[in-house]
Amino acid sequence: MFTLIVRRFIKTNENTAPNDLSLLVGSPRASTSQPGTNHSGAVYRCPITTLPKDCRQLNIENEEEPCFQFNSSVLSHGTYIKIRYRIEAETFTGKKYYRTKFKSSLDSETPNIVEKELVIRGVSLYDPHCSRQLVYLKEKTDIQTPIKFKLTYTLIQKEPKMSKEGENLPDINSYPILNQQEASKVFEAKFLKDCGANDICESDLHVTAELNLPKQESGVPVLYLGEQQVNLSITLYNHKEPAYDASLYVFHPNTLSYIGRKVVRGEPIECVPHNSTVLKCEIGNPMNKGEVEFQLRFSPRNVSDDEKQLKFILKANTTSIEVMPEDDFELTADIVRVAELELRGVSNPEQVVYGEHIVEQEDMKTGEDVGSLIMHTYELINYGPWKAKQVEVHIKWPYQTETFTKNGKWLLYMMEAPKVQGNGFCDVDPDIINPLRLQVKREEDQFIREFEGESSKSEARVKRQAPEEIRLERPLNIATMDCEEGTAKCHYFKCYIRDVLPDKNALISIRARLWSQTFVEDYATVDRVDIISRASIYLDPQFDIRQKTENDRALAITKALPDLPLYQKPEEVPLWIIILAVCGGLLLLILLIFCLWKLGFFKRKKPGYMPAELHEKEREFNGI
Repeated sequence: MFTLIVRRFIKTNENTAPNDLSLLVGSPRASTSQPGTNHSGAVYRCPITTLPKDCRQLNIENEEEPCFQFNSSVLSHGTYIKIRYRIEAETFTGKKYYRTKFKSSLDSETPNIVEKELVIRGVSLYDPHCSRQLVYLKEKTDIQTPIKFKLTYTLIQKEPKMSKEGENLPDINSYPILNQQEASKVFEAKFLKDCGANDICESDLHVTAELNLPKQESGVPVLYLGEQQVNLSITLYNHKEPAYDASLYVFHPNTLSYIGRKVVRGEPIECVPHNSTVLKCEIGNPMNKGEVEFQLRFSPRNVSDDEKQLKFILKANTTSIEVMPEDDFELTADIVRVAELELRGVSNPEQVVYGEHIVEQEDMKTGEDVGSLIMHTYELINYGPWKAKQVEVHIKWPYQTETFTKNGKWLLYMMEAPKVQGNGFCDVDPDIINPLRLQVKREEDQFIREFEGESSKSEARVKRQAPEEIRLERPLNIATMDCEEGTAKCHYFKCYIRDVLPDKNALISIRARLWSQTFVEDYATVDRVDIISRASIYLDPQFDIRQKTENDRALAITKALPDLPLYQKPEEVPLWIIILAVCGGLLLLILLIFCLWKLGFFKRKKPGYMPAELHEKEREFNGI
């Protein structure tokens, strides 16, 4: 008789053995029921339970053992039988995949096959001789389809020698005969399932999920790009019988990458990306009645710049029958890109002095003949949390004074094209760059030395020749050259900067010369001239970048001061003031005369006619 038992056990902790089968194989027993020797067998089905149990605590002897049985006519006492048996799991049907591995064959190329030999000596008629085989069941395998085994056995014996003439014939009891119809048996081991009397599992899976993101007034979740991850909370319910091969498929955009999972409540789960857009989570095999709550984490760092919305689709699946199939669960979230940008402007140097050396325009050969070297620099800073895909910086550059004619006088003479330190460029009309074609020093080190040298000289002259206490003796007379105030003509150009990452910046530098001749001729007597360039940020709406606009505008101010000899030159009284003063004096005199005339100052009183008394002598002379 051959005996066989197969049972499945599930590992419950780190100290238990892996899932396994315990398989018991017995040996034939002798029978003296007939003079010939015959071996036959019978197969009994063997169930596999899914109840957790430690394999090392397995006590096979106390289990009911489904057996293979055959009868032999060989005498049991003193009988010697040698048997070779072979047990093969599943692959004998043509399958390449097998779910079991025999412990004794783990190191072989075919761990699902075991071959052994048994030697039987003098066993009684009803006493089986058994040997035990331990078989491992692979993790997360199909536990609904029965496992098929094939048992084959052969007798190992020497070939009988041909008797010579006159010799006795070989003892037939020493050469048992194997019944070939019973030499091979196929049987299957079914799994025990808690699925009711009909052995059909009827489950009822339901999914709920929520994105752990801020919500807009409309209730729609919103993802502010720059966040490290997107958390998806999922709860899966089973309201009925066990759901075998229960799994959850999460469909997500390919721009999200899976990071990990965290079980909040329920049995452990395992999630593995199926491809770039599908994540498969194995919930349980089976998933019993109850619920599992867990979180999935995704990284949004690869979200494209034109992506407006995230969409998730969740689908629960099982090989059991779904009594109330439900539609897929869908979630959406709006994508918002926040890149807080700031623009700063600075003039280097901040103050320059004009009037020391003047060269007429027709005699100018190099940039040094124009005047002091200045540079307006605009710094674009991204405080994040998301990158700015493309930023436009619009710049107004004051190049001439506003005289309301076609051409004014030069202010800031642009020597070369603006430069962008970072990933970008400026789109400038070439005609506004050094239109007089003055010689420019191209070597960067010379430019730096020239710039630093002239800046330090200018600052020194400002401190030496225009001390602050002199300026404060009276209100300052400041002239402003600004496009927005209508006092300067401006060139308008744009700079394009791409991919400004969080906590990074980009610089726009505009190198120019202060046109000293204009300031000496027109602004020699003022205390200071402020020359202002302006810049502002513009974001293309198609990139949908949100940020505060309070600091999107900046200006750079160059403060030009006249040299001391110009500043201390006595001021000439304009002719119109003199004429006005004379006219005022004459008018005052006329008013004074008019008032006196009205008062009768110019009228004299004359007395009436009275005959004068004649002198006595005159009377005598006249004969009176």
